[in-house]
Amino acid sequence: MPSAKKRPLFLGGHLDGCRIGFDLGASDYKVAAVQNGQVLFSTEIPWNPKAEPNPEYHYHCIDDGFKLAASHLPQVDAIGGSSAGILVDNQVMVASLFRAVPDDMFEAGVRPIFLKLRQEWGVPLEVINDGDVTALAGGLSLEETGILGIALGSSEAAGYLDHAGHITGWLNELAFGSVDANPEGGVDDWSGNPGVGRPTSPNRL
Repeated sequence: MPSAKKRPLFLGGHLDGCRIGFDLGASDYKVAAVQNGQVLFSTEIPWNPKAEPNPEYHYHCIDDGFKLAASHLPQVDAIGGSSAGILVDNQVMVASLFRAVPDDMFEAGVRPIFLKLRQEWGVPLEVINDGDVTALAGGLSLEETGILGIALGSSEAAGYLDHAGHITGWLNELAFGSVDANPEGGVDDWSGNPGVGRPTSPNRL
């Protein structure tokens, strides 16, 4: 095994200016417009990403949400968001949101989707796992560090804000990690992994 490498990130806490925040979930897409820390607009947009094989669908849905939020701001200074899945340097590595996209189209159209959006909008854009965002939000609201955040949506993620106020950069998407050794534990319908940290059937919690 390769030796461990730490890649802590210091993100969040910037409330000045005009900002767009978003969260990509399996059933809806949340977007908000914020000016100097005040929420001017927020909404939830229904979408069905798991059934769409065309990356253009995902790109345009996300971009349309940005445009909707931007319409409530005098300008856009930065964009920040969270998404289910594993993201490294703003690139999508693995995410069940895009499970219907073929591998070759995933590499060209999904992996760099946020890099393309950043280039299109011409402002800083950062997106990280929703568990990390939960830890950051907990740190901001409690004004504390050393925070464990757990995001419970259609799957499960976790994040950790260390005592220096950094997120760790760990791969925290627990929805597909085998954490239950019970041989009768549920099996995830997408990854095929047993004992995962998410609902796997209507009869199991």
